[in-house]
Order: sequence, then structure tokens, then C-alpha cells
Amino acid sequence: MALAKPTPRIVQLIVTGDMERASLVPSLRKHFPETVAGLDPVEWRRPQKVHEATSSRCRPDHLSRGFVALANALVAEVADASRADEPADLVLAVGDVELHNLDQIPLLVDRVRAAVNHVVEARQLSQDAEARLREALRTRGGFHLLCPMSEAYFFGGDDEPLRTLQVDPAVRGHLRDPDAERFDVIEETWAKACAAEDTRRQSLTRPEPWWREACHPKHYLQHLAPTYDEMLHGAPAFERLSWPRVPSSDLALAFARSLFEDLAAFFAVPNPLGAGATSPLTCPPKATRRSTLLLRNL
Repeated sequence: MALAKPTPRIVQLIVTGDMERASLVPSLRKHFPETVAGLDPVEWRRPQKVHEATSSRCRPDHLSRGFVALANALVAEVADASRADEPADLVLAVGDVELHNLDQIPLLVDRVRAAVNHVVEARQLSQDAEARLREALRTRGGFHLLCPMSEAYFFGGDDEPLRTLQVDPAVRGHLRDPDAERFDVIEETWAKACAAEDTRRQSLTRPEPWWREACHPKHYLQHLAPTYDEMLHGAPAFERLSWPRVPSSDLALAFARSLFEDLAAFFAVPNPLGAGATSPLTCPPKATRRSTLLLRNL
């Protein structure tokens, strides 16, 4: 009797940017095995893109259309097994913090929770059906953050992304903190442009006193390489990124390490970034009762 063919295990990402849609899968995939626990082969589907989910200022009394769209996509990927293709075994939404919410990340995560609950309740399911959906979300759905945005990781310990962009990796010395997720440029010529932009944003009809241009990796890349285009240049650089070379210490990259921890749990392998601090916002302590979670990691 012929042995049954292994069933592919499917990973589906939901992203909020074009660069991530083009390059996040190959950027992550190369650091994980081709099978789950040495058995079932893994299929990484093309990421689904949701527009503007995390690129506006969160408010505690407001649930933006972007967050609802993100939650709709996540819940649909987990719940709708009636589609023509097979439902994914792991569905992870990945968004940038952006400068809009760099000072209020807990609120951003809270809005994601609120949006997922809103979408689940809007389905008006029976009590049993809703319980099954919530269990599926706890098992197969997750939400993670890149901080403050994907381009920050180009300034970690791997030289390849900056060399790909024809930028001298020595510019990492212009960062206040070697942790790429605490991106903050202190280079003198850039500081003048940052001060001008910060002043401009504070003088808008709706002032943005929380904005700090020095913490914007993409704008700094455009300062270093004026022709920088996130699809033409950023996507290939992100695809080539060697994530294990990025952390500057075991306390660095808490949000990225949380994402890798979630994927490592799915693949049943050690975290490719090694042991170190994760963010309690997107990676609950192992002692957390799973029944208290909304998603795998929230």
C-alpha cells in the first residue's frame, strides 16, 4: 500500500505595504525549514495587502476603517473554509507601527483587538459557531508589528541591505541606539531637515506634536539615496536581509523577535533570532492561559 502523501501546511501573511507584499515572504522563508516538524511541506502563499491599516493616528474612542479591513481579512482567512482553495494553517497580519503611533503602541494593539472582536460579533453567529471561530483565531491567527517600519531593519547588523542600496553601512553609527527598532538618527546635516519637518507638522491645522522625523527610516534612506524607491530598491534589499545578523543585543528587536517566535512555534524549531527579549504586547508569556487570548499572540 502506498504511503499517504504529506499534506502541505499553508502560511498566509496579511500586510499593509507594497514592499512587504513583494518581499516579506522570501525575507522570512529562508530562515525556516521547508517542512513543519520534519513532516508536512510548507506552502507560503502570496501575501494579501490591506491598505492603510496602521498608517494613521489611533484614537481610543475610534475604530478606523483600516483596522476593520485588517481584521476582516484576518478573520476571513481563518474562518472561511468554503473558499475554492484550502484555508491557511497559519494566518499572520503584519503591520508597521509608523511614526503616527510610535508613542502609543499599546493603544495600536488594543485597536487591533477591538477590530477583531467587532468583526467576529458582526457575523452574528450562533454561540457554538462563534466559540469555534474564536478557537480557530486563537490557534491559527496572529498579529505582529515591525517597528517603526520595515526599512528600520536595513540599519541593523547585516550590511547587505545598505550595500544593495549603495549606502555606506557606516551610517549605522549615526543612530542613537544600535537597536534598529529604536531608530533615531543623530547625524548633524539630517538633524536640520528633521527640525524643519517637525516644526512644519506642529504648525498644521491639526498639529502632530508626536512626530519625530529623525525616527523615520524611509525618509532617512531617501536622504542618503535620493532616488530610493521602495519597490525598485527596498524590496530586493528586504528580501536579502539576513535577520539573525540584525539584533545588536539579546534585548534588541523585541517586535521582530516576537514575529519569529510565533513562526518558530508553528514550525517547531528554535527562534532563528536566538534567545532574547520579545514584546509582551505581541508575544505573551508562556504561562499565559491560552483561553484568555483573542489570537495566538494577543
